[in-house]
Amino acid sequence: MRVSVDGVTHAFRVGKPVLADVSLDVKKGEFVSIVGPSGGGKSTLLNIVAGVLQPAQGRVLYNGTEIHAPNREVGYVTQADRLLYWRTVEQNVRLPLQFRGVRKDAAAESVARVIKLVGLEGYERYYPSQLSGGMRQRVNLARSLVYEPDTLLMDEPFGSLDAYLRVRMQKELSDIVERLAPTVVFVTHDLSEAVALSDRILVLSGRPARVTSTVEVDIPRPRDVIAVRSSEEMRELLGVLWSAVELGYDTEERES
Repeated sequence: MRVSVDGVTHAFRVGKPVLADVSLDVKKGEFVSIVGPSGGGKSTLLNIVAGVLQPAQGRVLYNGTEIHAPNREVGYVTQADRLLYWRTVEQNVRLPLQFRGVRKDAAAESVARVIKLVGLEGYERYYPSQLSGGMRQRVNLARSLVYEPDTLLMDEPFGSLDAYLRVRMQKELSDIVERLAPTVVFVTHDLSEAVALSDRILVLSGRPARVTSTVEVDIPRPRDVIAVRSSEEMRELLGVLWSAVELGYDTEERES
């Protein structure tokens, strides 16, 4: 199993617990989305999976090994692109390789390859201020792909984009997944996005979050994420998801 979350509970100093006895598994090469009420602990769960936050109880295993520190084997793509404004596209993408001590000349081939992969050829010497929101998010994605992680953790990566750019980035991500076959754990509030991209969708309740439902997405791959949006499968799965997420909100209201 690529990722195993076993009985994870977590609380911050103020307020009630964020996560309560959460357990889940993600197989190698699987694309799993996590949906649920706003403020329900989805990002906290992803931070725990990444190893940047330690759970109060329970454990997280990556490839069978318990995680006690930031996991350098995964790529973490956040909603905010967090690009360094004084560095060019090429320099931003190269940054993780610098942290790993890879020489500039040795990193050049990897940087060029991943910039091409996300469709940014010709923009290598542009600065973030010269790019659109969608292009900056492509740089953010390239920066996480450049060291070839086995797993991508993605926290609302397209949430700040307009509807058109969001669908375009979903298509870009779907194409990359087809080519590279990484394991993906993807947090989103957009149920259509979850259906279009995922193999499986986990629904969390409100705080304290628990996994209340698992929805399988039996849409064949390779997948046209644009065509999927108007399909009968999409309509049926959205109905199932809406009911599951609504139940999560009801749970939150009963326990508040």
